[in-house]
Amino acid sequence: MSKFKDIDRNLKAVSFSSKKLTDLGFQFKYSLEDMYKGAIETCREKGLIPLPSEKEKQANGEN
Repeated sequence: MSKFKDIDRNLKAVSFSSKKLTDLGFQFKYSLEDMYKGAIETCREKGLIPLPSEKEKQANGEN
């Protein structure tokens, strides 16, 4: 576990749950994988991270 300077070690961990929403019938439109892919594509489009090389594309089956 990482230790951070000036952080109270007794802080309680925060957890979030979507159980109440799903119990009411809410359905998520996107999976976690979809969200990661979308975030990466957006960052690449904005030049924040490099585009994949041709070698990486071939390894991932992209052509």
